[in-house]
Amino acid sequence: MVKNVRQKHNWHIKLIKERGMKQQQASKLLGNTQPEVSQIANGHLSGFTFDKLYRCLYALDMDIEITIKKHISTGNMAGIHVFNPNL
Repeated sequence: MVKNVRQKHNWHIKLIKERGMKQQQASKLLGNTQPEVSQIANGHLSGFTFDKLYRCLYALDMDIEITIKKHISTGNMAGIHVFNPNL
C-alpha cells in the first residue's frame, strides 16, 4: 500500500478534468470503481497499491519516472512523494 504520499500538485484531478471526464467515465478508463476515483480525486491515496496507481497513470497516458534516494532526516518519515512540475 502507498503510505505517506505527499502531493506537490493536484495532478490526479487535473489529469481527469483535462479530459473533460466525470468520475464515472474516469472509473471505466482507469479500471477502478467510481468511489475509488472519488478517493483519488480527493487525494486519499494511502489505500492504493503502487501497482494500481501506476496503472491509473498509464491509462491517463503519463510517463512515470522513479527516483530512489536516501532519506534526509527532517523529522518527517520517509515515503513516496508525487511531483509533476508540468501540471
